[in-house]
Parts: sequence; structure tokens; C-alpha cells
Amino acid sequence: MELIDSEGISRLLGLVTELIFYFDDYAGGLTFQKTKDPDAGKRASSFSVTLGIMPDYIAEVVGLKVDGVTPDRPGEKAGLIPGDIILKIGTIDIGDIYDYMGALGKFRKGDSTFLKIARDADTLNLPVVF
Repeated sequence: MELIDSEGISRLLGLVTELIFYFDDYAGGLTFQKTKDPDAGKRASSFSVTLGIMPDYIAEVVGLKVDGVTPDRPGEKAGLIPGDIILKIGTIDIGDIYDYMGALGKFRKGDSTFLKIARDADTLNLPVVF
């Protein structure tokens, strides 16, 4: 209980209440104004293959950190384990999840390539078949 900021919660609820009452009484119309989209061009690519991994979305690494590996999927069969960081799929550098999804879009079921990964202090090349 000592970690709960009761005063802060109370102030926030007061602000939210003020906003609700303000816009409830507001006579004018609201205008939607689109802002610049910083992620334009970084939309999910369509892909027909998967490694069967769960990415670590909060890891601050270059590459894609693996949080989980699904049994009997290409990633597990290649030898991926949680904690691995995927640096390349074939010749495609992986800097983030968008690069990872874009790379998957280049492969089809039955294709094979190598995954360049960082595991602890080692860099490994793992063969993978999609």
C-alpha cells in the first residue's frame, strides 16, 4: 500500500473529470487533425512463413530478441532458444521487428537459409527450413 501514490491518483482523476465536464458542455464541434505518422513505411509486411517464435518487444537490442520458441516449428528445429538475438535471416540484416517481418516476406514454405544469431558472447549460424 505504501507504494501507491494516492495523491497522484486523486489529482489525475480530478483532471479527467474536468476534461469530461468541459467537453460535455462544449458547444463547438471537434475537428480531427491527422498528425505526422513516425512509423509510416514500417507497417507489417505480409509473409507466408514463420519461425514460430515470440519476439521480445521491449528488449533494447540491435536485432530481434527471442522471448519464446514454439515446439516443432522452424525456429525450434533450427536450434533457437529464448534469449537469442536474430541478427540476419539469410543475407537480410535484422535491426528490429520490422526488418524481421520484412525478411520473412521474402521466403516461402520449403525455402531454406541461415539465421545469424547472437547467443551470450557467441555468434552462431543456424540452418533453418521454413
